[in-house]
Formats: sequence, structure tokens, C-alpha cells
Amino acid sequence: MSCNMLDIPLEEDLRGDTSGTFKRLMVSLCNANRDESMITDMNSARADAEAILTAGALRLGTDESTFNMILCQRNYAQLQLIFQQYAQISGHDIEEDIKGEFSGDSEEGFLAVVRSIKDQATFFARQLHHSLKGMGTNDGQLIRLIVTRCEIDMGDIKRAYEAKYGRSLRDDIKAGSLDGMSPSARLKMRGRGSKEMVVVNNQKV
Repeated sequence: MSCNMLDIPLEEDLRGDTSGTFKRLMVSLCNANRDESMITDMNSARADAEAILTAGALRLGTDESTFNMILCQRNYAQLQLIFQQYAQISGHDIEEDIKGEFSGDSEEGFLAVVRSIKDQATFFARQLHHSLKGMGTNDGQLIRLIVTRCEIDMGDIKRAYEAKYGRSLRDDIKAGSLDGMSPSARLKMRGRGSKEMVVVNNQKV
């Protein structure tokens, strides 16, 4: 995989711009070695759940290679089973142990992998909320999320957003624009009949 605009291999850029556990996670994801069969096996799921537990919470220090290998190579359906088995064996969610074993970019990276596999719509709803909260709006992140998901699953994301935060995504984007969103966001309000829509970078929300 490469960045055609700059004619630089993506993996080379990742290796140069990141370090440590986070670099190894990014390179593993970039290599795209994930099983795509969606075939599941309960015994293998339990074995992997036990392997992750042994590599983290049950030892002094963390064997990050086990987390990396399982989270970056198993198919999505199998990982759902692994997460369920992990919760049954350990008595808590795998996210709790990731937070305890990793920190900084590594923690955020592993959590992003787990959360996106558990519930992709809620994962992107969380990312959108993060781009909107606080004193200012993260215009670049907001535009990128809206544009990349608008033709895929934006309806699901909007429903997940409202379920998680008790407000519509449209209303929160409106609030962000009225609070003084920068012009670079290219966000505007449009009235159409009795309904208002928010348009971000020419994409309706």
C-alpha cells in the first residue's frame, strides 16, 4: 500500500512517524493480514481470550505482541466471540485491561480496534462527538468523518449518536456552527420546507 500523491509507501511513512508499540500496531494494520473469512470457532476464541489474559493482566509486564497478533489478524466475527469469551473468563470487558496495560497512543490504538469491531456505528458516533465537544470544533476530523461515512453507514451512525448522547448529530453540529465554527469547516445551515439540514463539505447530515 502506498501514498500515490507523494509516491511514498504508507508503511514507510508509518515507521518513520511512529514508534514502539503504537508503530507495530499501525504497521500490522497497514499490512492488511486480517482473516476475512468470517468463519468462527468457539474453542479457538476461548484459547485466544486466555492468551490475551495471560499476556496482560495475569503477568508482570505486557506481551504486546499477543494483543497485536490476535486483534490484527482474527476476522471480525471471531473477534466478537473472543471479546465475549474474555469477559466470561476475566469477569470484565477487554477494554478495562487494555486501559490498564497500555497508555498514550498505544492505548488509544488498541481501544479503537476493539471498539470499531464491537459496534462500528457507535465507534464513529464517539469519534464525531469527540470532534464536536470542548471549546472548539475539530473541523478536519469532523469533515473527514462525515465525508468518508456519508455513503456507507451515516444513518446507523446518527441513530447510534442519539442513543449514546441523547441529542441528534444534526443538532450538535448546528450548535457547533452557531458557537463560532471556523470558516474552514465549510458548514452551513440550509432550510428545505419545514426541515433544516446541516451540510458539511457538501454532504447532508
